Amino acid sequence: MMVDMHTTNAKLRRRAERMVVRIAGCDSTAAAKALALAGGDIKMAALIVLGLSAEAAAAVLAKNRGSLRQALADMADEASRDARYRQHQPRRNAADTPLPPGRGNYPHGHR
Repeated sequence: MMVDMHTTNAKLRRRAERMVVRIAGCDSTAAAKALALAGGDIKMAALIVLGLSAEAAAAVLAKNRGSLRQALADMADEASRDARYRQHQPRRNAADTPLPPGRGNYPHGHR
């Protein structure tokens, strides 16, 4: 896809919208809003739709020398690392949660 295209007219803006929809898997309304926030930049708009702020999207693209493919791969790697980290954290359950004062050892208030 020509993600470096300049959106200089209505036809190209619609094409850019379709590209963002295809890249990010969003609807056309979300793509149009993201393109407006990104100043028509397709790469930034795709990253914005995927949850980054405009500043974070610009930083991720700069870190990856403007490569959207690499930026998306980095985001996927980071999400994978976060998931592995959460997987190894101890889980809290009802037995681990301290009871409020006055409830004794009865978690449901029964005495």
